[in-house]
Amino acid sequence: MAIPSGIFWGVDTAAPANGPLRYDGASIKRHDYVIRRLGRAPDFWCRYIGGGNSELQPDEVPFLRDRNCKILIVFNGRRDARAVDADSNRPRDRQRAFQFGRDAAQRAIDRADNRTGALGVRVPDGVRIYADLEDWRVHPEWIRGWFDRMRTARFAGAGGIYGRPYRIMERPDLDRLGLDPLGTRVRREDLRRRWRDDGPPFAQRVEDRFGGSLARASADYQQQELDALMRGDLPAADRVSRFVWANEPRRYGDPEPGEDVFPPTFSPGPADAGCQVVVWQYRANCFRRPGTRHGLDLDYAQPAAFRQMWFDGAWRSPVAP
Repeated sequence: MAIPSGIFWGVDTAAPANGPLRYDGASIKRHDYVIRRLGRAPDFWCRYIGGGNSELQPDEVPFLRDRNCKILIVFNGRRDARAVDADSNRPRDRQRAFQFGRDAAQRAIDRADNRTGALGVRVPDGVRIYADLEDWRVHPEWIRGWFDRMRTARFAGAGGIYGRPYRIMERPDLDRLGLDPLGTRVRREDLRRRWRDDGPPFAQRVEDRFGGSLARASADYQQQELDALMRGDLPAADRVSRFVWANEPRRYGDPEPGEDVFPPTFSPGPADAGCQVVVWQYRANCFRRPGTRHGLDLDYAQPAAFRQMWFDGAWRSPVAP
């Protein structure tokens, strides 16, 4: 159960790290549950800001700091992400999508600043904030707007994106969750069956779902725009680091008996994707407890991402119990 050299390991949950769980007849903290099940303490824990039941709680910060665990911050308050047709190339839609992305970034900045007092804590300078686009289709200009606003904020770089940067339907072996390349959740079991039975290739599936060659061309346009954006095809003045947290799980649910829960390499997807992928969610929804909606998602992080997570004080390597 070795973690690759130079890689940091963590978890992400919608529930607090210090929340209670029943395990072996006793109530324990979720952080301690991770150690019990996986045999080591996480280097970092992903938590959300943006409102709702999944938001970071003020008492989690000292709890995780005392356990030498950094916090990866994700903003999940993007209300306008679906307000513009993601495939549209009309100038008005591009302008609206760009502004919606900037507005989302501003809401993330306000939340992290704790300007209304609703968050209860203030995210420090130099921490990178990722926009949660998991399962969302957005216009490329929305992402460009997010980057444009975040790069002038007090946080790290131009922020980041949490989502799926690859057209994984061309490589079904990379994914078993049933998420299409546009980020829209489809019926998982149906896709598994189609993969198993050698169903139609990517282009045909897009045409099946969206109806005709025009929709397929629009999907291709969107992907080309996203590819260019993630590669950094922007003016020199805008080339501020843009990080991607790839939601590309290779496995879903609990590990099989004898299966190593720690992959031997950091390999979120094709090497030529062009994105600066620095965090990889490699397993989703494992070790779910009765009475809970979701289990643990497991992640690897590159040093560049780990350095820009939230932690007050010097970090030291955790020791497995």
